[in-house]
Amino acid sequence: MPMQSSWLRPNGLRPTLRQLMILVIHSALLFALVTPFLRGGSFLIASIVLPLSPPLLAGLILLLDAPGPVKYWLVGLIASPTLAGFVAWLDFLAVEVGTRGLDRAFPLLVLLNVLGLSSLILVFKRLPRRCSECGRRSMLPLAQLRWCATCGFRTILQPEKRGRAKPPTR
Repeated sequence: MPMQSSWLRPNGLRPTLRQLMILVIHSALLFALVTPFLRGGSFLIASIVLPLSPPLLAGLILLLDAPGPVKYWLVGLIASPTLAGFVAWLDFLAVEVGTRGLDRAFPLLVLLNVLGLSSLILVFKRLPRRCSECGRRSMLPLAQLRWCATCGFRTILQPEKRGRAKPPTR
């Protein structure tokens, strides 16, 4: 059976070695932050690392990754679920505390949960889409531009016309 061309290259974006090393640094920092609290037996204090993990990773990528449109898209994508993670941590904390005092904090928790769930819509809007030129799922939504990280195709979004226009060819 001959090899298909789809086997040669995977679809979508592939992380660079630098991005993988940033992930290793992120994991090492998380374990360094959590270990003293886990040894002391304070699991609730150690659990604050979970909602703080996305901004830490986004900051590391912003500091250490090579400049380019993929870097800024990735930082925005990773930092987007921070509010949802913080709300989930507050819910976990409310369950651990129990029912005492929950009647006063319940409306605030409901409001925060609605905000957290609505912030997940922003995460889904930042996911890459399928490119109309190459067909791969690597069309990155940038500010007023959609850019394919695979083939380099660009689509400019025009907010005043609510349409899409292709940039002039050179």
